[in-house]
Amino acid sequence: MNFYSIASGSSGNCYYIETENKKFLVDAGISFKRIKDALNLIQVDVSEIDGIFVTHEHSDHISGIPMIGKKTNMNIFSSKGTLEEIRRKNPEISLSRYNDLPVNSVQDVLGVSLRTFSVFHDAADPVGYVFENRIKEKRIGIVTDTGIIDNNIMNNIKDVNLLVIEANYDEHTLKNGEYPAFLKRRILSRDGHLSNVAAAKILHDICGNNLSHVFLGHLSKENNLPYLAKDTVCKFLQDFSKDLDFELDCLSRNMPGKIVNI
Repeated sequence: MNFYSIASGSSGNCYYIETENKKFLVDAGISFKRIKDALNLIQVDVSEIDGIFVTHEHSDHISGIPMIGKKTNMNIFSSKGTLEEIRRKNPEISLSRYNDLPVNSVQDVLGVSLRTFSVFHDAADPVGYVFENRIKEKRIGIVTDTGIIDNNIMNNIKDVNLLVIEANYDEHTLKNGEYPAFLKRRILSRDGHLSNVAAAKILHDICGNNLSHVFLGHLSKENNLPYLAKDTVCKFLQDFSKDLDFELDCLSRNMPGKIVNI
């Protein structure tokens, strides 16, 4: 399986995943042109994309969908609640293109075994995903936009090989920053976002399993910095005598990353 981050942050999110015979996106919160140009960099034409999996309906995850609906035949997959919100905002897209996924379940979709699981965010029916290539027993997990991690989420991601995990904010920076009080409360709430420390705690619990690559994603422009996120994770694991036995990096908000094969 190949993973390629096109954008990750509060201004837009989009990831590309490729198996032996299928190609798909996770979220499309940036312009169709940016998606198309980023795919061209890895010699993939947007017409080759089989579908898009949406985590939730906030604009930084779906703003590219109207043009995708006009320019491609891509199918759209997500939870029922999320699809209802996308349909409401984009009535021009044919209903036949929408495919609702049962949440907290496993199903075969686009040639992969797909786990969908509920996350905690102020959206209609937000989910995280684990994509598994059963032939090679490789798994990619994506968990962003959640205020907490419960046992259900942990059980779904504990055996992944590559994990995109949210590290949205540095708590000190957020609390002492210029955001209004109501927005700080939202971000800090159980339906908000994960901090650097929260991401570190999750990695502490699952490192040493199958984990080989970790990407800290959805970093806030105002309340975080890549070096802060990475240093927090590394120090936390060091303090608890855990080896950093996986590749660790932060995903860029605006620039495509490198292709990672697992």
